[in-house]
Amino acid sequence: MPATPASSLYCSQALTVMTTQPIATTYSEILNLLGELIISQKETDRKFQETDHRLQETCMPTGRYMVRWRGFASRMAPIAMPSLLPLVFP
Repeated sequence: MPATPASSLYCSQALTVMTTQPIATTYSEILNLLGELIISQKETDRKFQETDHRLQETCMPTGRYMVRWRGFASRMAPIAMPSLLPLVFP
């Protein structure tokens, strides 16, 4: 028996799963499914927007601190280098 590629095995498993579920056959069932899909999509969009908002709230203060740290480090490096370089390169 020849070996089947993993992708065809996956597809056959997906088809098995798809075909074991009942299929909507009437117009009202299809409309019901579309309504559920729309509601689900709106919920997903809302969650993405909420996550994006939280991420922006978190990144803004972090960005300000990074700018301040960069300025501090750039001012301190020339002062510290003469005493640190002999320790690293004796």
